[in-house]
Amino acid sequence: MAFSAPDKHKAKFASQLALYIYELSTIQFSQIGRILHSDEPESLQLVLFSFRGSLIGPLSTSLEYFHRFRRAQTKAILQEHRGEQEWEAAAWFLEKAVTSMVTDEHIYGPFPLCHIDLHFNNILVDGDYNITGIIDWSHAQTVPIERFALIPEFIPPPAASATFKQAIIEFRDIWMLETIVFIFQSIAWCICEITYGIFEWVIPCTVAIVLFFVGIGLIFGVLFGFVELLGFAAKKYASSVRDARDRENFQEAKIDFYA
Repeated sequence: MAFSAPDKHKAKFASQLALYIYELSTIQFSQIGRILHSDEPESLQLVLFSFRGSLIGPLSTSLEYFHRFRRAQTKAILQEHRGEQEWEAAAWFLEKAVTSMVTDEHIYGPFPLCHIDLHFNNILVDGDYNITGIIDWSHAQTVPIERFALIPEFIPPPAASATFKQAIIEFRDIWMLETIVFIFQSIAWCICEITYGIFEWVIPCTVAIVLFFVGIGLIFGVLFGFVELLGFAAKKYASSVRDARDRENFQEAKIDFYA
């Protein structure tokens, strides 16, 4: 596709391909294996998958996946280059370097769904090079994120001509640029969603909380005023009773004095 698509359509095609790959990355599972439909509707399960001529899995870690890959590669190298020290040393080194191939935070997944064979022969386009579909999902499986990032369309074949390799490299650069733009657009969209959520939920909730506490304050204010009013009334009543008693005592004392 990098060599056959017209230059005016490459950016659009790369952008659509980036969207397809992103959508695949969001379909994640807890194990590495081949996808199989189960009898239950809308249900998928992971089963054994083909790995260098043998069936293995499902696997639970990316480390096990790459270790098996390197072990199989080492076995093939030792059989084909038996007695050749440079090849044997290279195989040993690559096998020991497996731990450097994985990222710690992704060892236990989640593992995205991968097409495995996503090259131009399996990408359907219309006359304007809009992607209309992806075919050949027979080998689709979940893989470590490090394997997911490996896209055949962007790997120049070693035996290809310099012109062909350059076309692939240029298309890969276009795809990377479109992917970065898509990522920033996604981030901007998330920010808009968060902002909308703030205005839709946070602000009304904040207003409701403020009104609640204002209401509580008003209630306590009314109760406090009522208590103060009762206290004032009680004081006035006690004062009037005391004054009446004093007048009565004064009258009695006055009568006794004149008597």
